[in-house]
Amino acid sequence: MKDDGERAEQGLLPDDPEADAGVIGGAEPSGSWDPDSLTDGAPLVGALLQGALKVMDDRWNKVEKPVPVPWQRLAEAVGGGLWPGLGVLVGNPGSGKTQLAMQLALHAAGEGIPALYLGLELGKVDLVARLLGMMTGRRWSDFYLGNQPVDCGSPRVADALAALARLPFRLRIVPPLGWSYSELYRETAATADKHGRAPLVVVDYLQIMQGKPGEEIRERVGNAAYMARAVARDLGSVVVLVSSTARDKYAELAGRANPEKTGGGKPAKVEPLGKGDPSRMLGFGKESGEIEFAADSVMVLGSEPWEPGAAFTKSWLALAKLRAGRTSWVELRFDGNRFSEPTAPEEVEI
Repeated sequence: MKDDGERAEQGLLPDDPEADAGVIGGAEPSGSWDPDSLTDGAPLVGALLQGALKVMDDRWNKVEKPVPVPWQRLAEAVGGGLWPGLGVLVGNPGSGKTQLAMQLALHAAGEGIPALYLGLELGKVDLVARLLGMMTGRRWSDFYLGNQPVDCGSPRVADALAALARLPFRLRIVPPLGWSYSELYRETAATADKHGRAPLVVVDYLQIMQGKPGEEIRERVGNAAYMARAVARDLGSVVVLVSSTARDKYAELAGRANPEKTGGGKPAKVEPLGKGDPSRMLGFGKESGEIEFAADSVMVLGSEPWEPGAAFTKSWLALAKLRAGRTSWVELRFDGNRFSEPTAPEEVEI
């Protein structure tokens, strides 16, 4: 499995993937860039040493720790947890990418780290139902559809509601294409001010963020990704952008042959999920080019075909890009409500 350095040596990365990662289309965060500073020239590296070395020393001494994640295998793969930076999570419709992103945010909030969830697609009722389902172990859809009473006489539900009320979990519901990426910096900074530390931010999902008038979708999502990168860089946040899958990649992420890549009546050979180089999953997201150049990590969620009667599906999280680490696969189980780890590596496949 190759990290970015190895792929660069083999000519698999662009010559300069961050050539346009500066101020894009006038979308610079307020206060993050001062044109007058150009007259002074760039600072000498010696002037930056003290601050940078302190951060590294704090991390060595565990004064600064990453945002914890719910799964040990993912934690090991990403250096202990989610470090400040921009992450992109790609997945098919119905694969559980919203559940996975919400579970990351819920776990962080449970560990005392503020979480900011920006819901651009779903409403407050279904999002709260999803959180309640995760907390109680019951299907969120049963709460949402009225098949499960929200009975505060139930200790499990009552405890979950009390815990949710105490968590530093902020949920912003905004209309699709009615919330601009230019608001991301202000919203994150306000959350950091209220809690005294940078939050974990989830944007669900990237392609329906709004931008400047007249922007084409590719330009808009590219600018949104670079804005999110600036937020992570300036404020020290972990920002996760949930992204939809490119249509021609649906089948492969569902563990099936892609009918558009078949020939002579025979299905094209598709390498199984969890096998081979995870970096082959780069490019699976819609309008992926600018997003993946900007990202510090790209996670691609795939699921093996579900079998009738099974209690869960086997899911694979491909860490297709990791600036500060190596690409890898993380195996998970998804029961439609929440993700968990296999109980043992030798567990029988469904």
